[in-house]
Amino acid sequence: MGAAQLFSCRSCQEAFLVTHLRAGVAVEPALPPPLLSSRIAPGSVMEGVFASLDLSIEQLPTIPVVPQRVLSAIHDPLTTSEDLARIINEDATLSLRVLKLANSVFFSGRQSISDMKIACARLGMRNIANIANVVAQAHLYRRANPIFSDIMPGLWSHAVATARLAEILAASAKGLPSKTIFLMALVHDIGKPVLLDAIVHRYQGRAGRLKEDPDLLVRILEEFSPYAGLRVTQHWNMPQEIRFATFYSQAPGAAPVIYRRYALLIALASGIADISGHGIGGKINTNLDQLVVDFASELTPGDLDRVMTEAGPQIAPYLELADAM
Repeated sequence: MGAAQLFSCRSCQEAFLVTHLRAGVAVEPALPPPLLSSRIAPGSVMEGVFASLDLSIEQLPTIPVVPQRVLSAIHDPLTTSEDLARIINEDATLSLRVLKLANSVFFSGRQSISDMKIACARLGMRNIANIANVVAQAHLYRRANPIFSDIMPGLWSHAVATARLAEILAASAKGLPSKTIFLMALVHDIGKPVLLDAIVHRYQGRAGRLKEDPDLLVRILEEFSPYAGLRVTQHWNMPQEIRFATFYSQAPGAAPVIYRRYALLIALASGIADISGHGIGGKINTNLDQLVVDFASELTPGDLDRVMTEAGPQIAPYLELADAM
């Protein structure tokens, strides 16, 4: 009772909060006015793009099998490093990424290693899960169309940097489970590559300036990606906390209280990533001090400088993985 769920309507494209109450079910728009329907003019390019969105989502590449098996194994309390090593060794790409991270400056010991079992033991389950998620998501950002040449690498770099920063920030806060934080942040902007695909590959009309004006394209991605991202996380049947963090990462104050800290965490991590140069430009939330205060009372605005200073070496190995994908 009283628990809110977030859904995207395939007919009107609007996002709705659905709350189960004793008196029945309450349904309301997920964001205050103006509603999405009033921002998309009938017959406009964006109406056509949203009509093409489901096709883009349905055509998303399937997540590679081995990373899926690794993630399933990690959630099994009986899984050992030897079990993980055996699964990882079935995928050459994943194997190379695990060994690369295990031998990176941040994780390496006195000697380099080539044995997968030792690499898994050195990294630990959480970092193995992070690598598997990076490998699983990377293919969603691969597109051959020249229009993506400047945008996709920035989107991918931003996603990975935000994911690692979110983990760092969550470790300093109380009451935030860490199991889904990395994945939550990694997919927070998934609506952007999906919108790009709908605009360039699925929409049959003339996109006009959207394909010719990079600044306009970035603004459109910023404005409408939360709706597209919600559709993707809904299609993947992801947990509600991931749906909420994805949809409200640009407007965390509007999120229901139960999920607001997740949205604030992702917004803060995303803002730090943007300011640190991991992004595609567009609107950058520079009010990070206020986000720090809103996110957690145990953090102070002064912690922001510490996180930004110390995060670099921790983000770097993951960005190297991302750049190599």
